[in-house]
Amino acid sequence: MTKLAAKEIAGLDPYKFMAVIGKRVIHPGGRASTESLLRRAAITESSRVLDIGCGVGTTAIEIAKRHGAQVTAVDIAPLMLERAEANARDADVDHLVKVEHGDILALQFPGDYFDVVIAERSPCSSTGRKRPASWRG
Repeated sequence: MTKLAAKEIAGLDPYKFMAVIGKRVIHPGGRASTESLLRRAAITESSRVLDIGCGVGTTAIEIAKRHGAQVTAVDIAPLMLERAEANARDADVDHLVKVEHGDILALQFPGDYFDVVIAERSPCSSTGRKRPASWRG
């Protein structure tokens, strides 16, 4: 068995690791939190949904399957985007789920384009990064 030094462990990206081992829900609250969020969001078939920090696409895929809504799934990590695209294809909802590269702190969408915006974990992982002036009070 190979052992890693403390410095090597500190340099690991836990989200890449979770994607590699197939973990699909890694945000605070887990599936119960997602279910509560989806109940409150009042998503319909005509909704345009933005899932920021989509990870491997689990929530975006569930929205597409459950409601038939158009979902734009955005993540900053290329590995997550690859997994999200593959998962949407495998779930046969790739015609409803559009996967795009994007950063929660620098999204390029018009302000009124989406009816519902979801960010389950990404606000937690963007702490310590410089936020746009429009986010500051």
